Amino acid sequence: MELRSVYTTQRRVEFRDTDAAGIVHFSAFFPLMESAEHEMLRSLGISVMPSRSGEDRPESAFHPAEIASRGQEKDLKASDAVANSPSPSLPHVTWPRVSAHCDYRAAARFEDLLEISVSVLQLGNSSVQYGFRFTRPASPQGADNHGPPSLPVTLIAEGKLTAVCCQLAGGGRLTKTPIPEELRKLLAKHLDQQTFSA
Repeated sequence: MELRSVYTTQRRVEFRDTDAAGIVHFSAFFPLMESAEHEMLRSLGISVMPSRSGEDRPESAFHPAEIASRGQEKDLKASDAVANSPSPSLPHVTWPRVSAHCDYRAAARFEDLLEISVSVLQLGNSSVQYGFRFTRPASPQGADNHGPPSLPVTLIAEGKLTAVCCQLAGGGRLTKTPIPEELRKLLAKHLDQQTFSA
């Protein structure tokens, strides 16, 4: 069996994420999932929000190679491109959510460092389902092996988001469309192979 390819990032719990007891409010996990998903998409070179048909994108929304190829370099050169910026050659689609779910396993608190793992659970014709796993990393014992014992990795929450591939037209109109093959291949890099193993 192949090992699953998981994208992992970290977030520090902010004060705004907590309730009166200092515990992360249940609703805070949904923006964290979306943020981790966007980071994973950008790591693949996939644009999170394309321009709408007939509308101009702000200069900051263009991939540096697009700016250089248009002859509008200004102070940004293609060689200064940020690694993994959205590619101008990929299809411009957007991904509205049709389902969001989160199960809570343990409390996270203000200033905890959470590790968020993102994988693709299912790739349908026009939909993708992401799986999320929130953990608090193990806390190591002091370098001199003195002090409190280390704490194991703690599972905080597990979630799923399902998004549908859509073309974005003028006026914000969305039209469901099959996931373009170029994007399917990129998303498959984070496909959870354990989901499909027999």
